[in-house]
Amino acid sequence: MNKFKRLMQIVALKKSLLFAASFLASINALLNLVPYILVYLIIKQIIEDDFSKLLLQEYVIYGVLAIVISYFCLYISLILSH
Repeated sequence: MNKFKRLMQIVALKKSLLFAASFLASINALLNLVPYILVYLIIKQIIEDDFSKLLLQEYVIYGVLAIVISYFCLYISLILSH
């Protein structure tokens, strides 16, 4: 039981880091959904008659940005949690 108390003391000191890591992991999970939504919008745009190449390029840029930011959040989250 003494080891458990010591572990809880250590966890109490790192509580804010663990909260930040959890928050960034949640942001990562949400950003991982963005490319799927954008693929749906791209397919919808291609099927409809309102084909806009500029809008499709915008969707691709948003998708790449979402992936890059997602991996950055995951990286920071892993650093904070370990």
